[in-house]
Amino acid sequence: MPAFSNELVGDSLTGLAPQSGMAQDVVNRTAVLAEPLRGVNIGGWLVAEAWMYPSRWIAMGGEYVHNQCSNHTMAEWELNVKLNDQEKTNLIFHDHWDSWFGQPEVDRLVALHITSVRIPLGFWLVDALVNRTSEHYAQGGMDMLISRLEMLKKAGIAVLLDHHAVPGVAAENQMFAGRCTDDVEFYTPANYRRAITWSTVLTFLTHAHPSFSTVFAIEAVNEPIQDASLTPGLGDYSASFVLALRIVEASFGIVCDPTVFSSPYLSTPYLQEGLDAAIPIIVQYSMSLYLAFGYVAPEATPTSYLETICNTSRLDAAALVGNTPLLFGEWSLGTEWNISTDQFLRDFGDAQKRTFSRGAGWFFWSMKLEPDADSLGDWRGWSYFDAVAAGLFTADPKALFNESVCDQYM
Repeated sequence: MPAFSNELVGDSLTGLAPQSGMAQDVVNRTAVLAEPLRGVNIGGWLVAEAWMYPSRWIAMGGEYVHNQCSNHTMAEWELNVKLNDQEKTNLIFHDHWDSWFGQPEVDRLVALHITSVRIPLGFWLVDALVNRTSEHYAQGGMDMLISRLEMLKKAGIAVLLDHHAVPGVAAENQMFAGRCTDDVEFYTPANYRRAITWSTVLTFLTHAHPSFSTVFAIEAVNEPIQDASLTPGLGDYSASFVLALRIVEASFGIVCDPTVFSSPYLSTPYLQEGLDAAIPIIVQYSMSLYLAFGYVAPEATPTSYLETICNTSRLDAAALVGNTPLLFGEWSLGTEWNISTDQFLRDFGDAQKRTFSRGAGWFFWSMKLEPDADSLGDWRGWSYFDAVAAGLFTADPKALFNESVCDQYM
């Protein structure tokens, strides 16, 4: 059956949708989970991240200064405000969307045996949720998403839709939030309601719109603040997200267990829009894990990185408290130092793929970026296409260069 994911270290809640009779030619959504996921993020597309392509961003009208997100035009909101012209904003972003991810990229994913992708999305994808007098984002993303979902469907690639940039901003001064600000307002009843509405719209489309028929998951929130004292109501939001998805599915006649109808969460304030049924869910957990940010490995050395990944207890710790299976939704070959040998990067990639495949699998960040990216470590270590081309990854995502890569570190 479908699954639900609650990020352990700053990522997501993901409800996986069962098949519906309305969407035709669907990927078998249950079969998607029959073996570990091995996919990529379509990063920097419908949620722009200027660090991935500074020159492109500047050409669009933005600015880029290292580590100065809050003071410059480095996110979608700020660029829209600077342009001060909705039509011009829409055209600029349409050109970006159209050129960043299209049929050539889908064909390359197929050639590299990638069978699933995670697509980061902003809440402004559902235009009716945007307060146009006070919120500033490009329009037209839904049409672009639908066109690319058609391409992915024809290629047989399964899709996880990630609510990457939620209403009100979930993280401080982050380009991936859609706005660089320290005014974090997601953790409020009003914005929880908007996020739930977004999820129900995407769930409905997943079951009703043919282009969405390869969508197997919808993620509720990306990298929320990890201090519970700063996220009031997030637990209720998480539960309401799951129930809202299942309520929409109940309207399609998809009912797994009627006993959930008595759930106390049916009385939460985020589910008062005439919804009267819900369906239980199997739990799946998702984690972003980047060693490059310096909080994972004890030392910033190749040996410490490999020892850390090869001996991580995260999967076992999650299993002990029932937080399993565990999906690694974001990871890279990024490092805390600038220059690495290709041999280390191959070993680092093998070790992560080996470890993450012991759980529900992985989505690498990202499909691609540009050589001028302001990345940590070797820029190729954040671009799946370039990493494969450089021989840092095997051409087959299931394969490793060295199956015994961890032996000397365990």
